[in-house]
Amino acid sequence: ACGADGLLRYCGRADQVVKIRGQRVDLLEVEHHMREACPGLACAVVLAKAANPPSICACLNCADEGLRRSLRRLGERMPPAALPRIILRFPEAGRLPLLPSGKVDRNLLASMAAGDEA
Repeated sequence: ACGADGLLRYCGRADQVVKIRGQRVDLLEVEHHMREACPGLACAVVLAKAANPPSICACLNCADEGLRRSLRRLGERMPPAALPRIILRFPEAGRLPLLPSGKVDRNLLASMAAGDEA
């Protein structure tokens, strides 16, 4: 972004590509493959930056079998670095925390994944 002073400031990436153990991983691609394995799955994939080491977190609500199927499909299609190390499950079917705009609150999910929120 260009400031009023004319200086160019780097603001970071606008997409969901992160670096995990030296490999670039597109979080939206991980999400896509999980949903493909379990249609109707309410799912969001975020980076838990505060976790040590930073890890991919899958936030979802589905039965154990749906989770196993999604992770198995993901393991067949994505590199090991793209597999979620943290799983947050939400009991209410189809509901993840939402912003007033109706979009998934990814910042809250990332905070929960790192253990900052209960």
